[in-house]
Amino acid sequence: MPSFELPARDGSRVASDSLAGAPAVISFWATWCQPCLKDIPELNELVTVDGMAVFAVALDADGWSAIDPFLEERPFNATVLLGGEEVFRRFGGFTIPYTVVVDGEQLIRAIFRGPVTRSQVLGSLEAPPGDSAAL
Repeated sequence: MPSFELPARDGSRVASDSLAGAPAVISFWATWCQPCLKDIPELNELVTVDGMAVFAVALDADGWSAIDPFLEERPFNATVLLGGEEVFRRFGGFTIPYTVVVDGEQLIRAIFRGPVTRSQVLGSLEAPPGDSAAL
């Protein structure tokens, strides 16, 4: 997994090395992205999975001034981070929604381009390492 350190909505910073030891979902999205809206309920469901860390990396150019009002109207239980093109490109992203699933060893297990479901994410973690069906 590419390294990163991004600001969180609560004012803290989240670094990629803090994700070691547990599976994580990193979803790149934006408030203006209509297909991204389909991911929010699915990501909210993933937050309830024991041991799963879920991060929603917002790519809004206007930053928190666009993200905060959006989140006031829509419950999003994932940890919301503010990202940018540079980190998005390091993950190989080119269109959103774009979701990366990593295991506890920080190995990328799956990449989903477009809306993703809870079952797809969980299935990617159950597949044997090296199974690139979702990549």
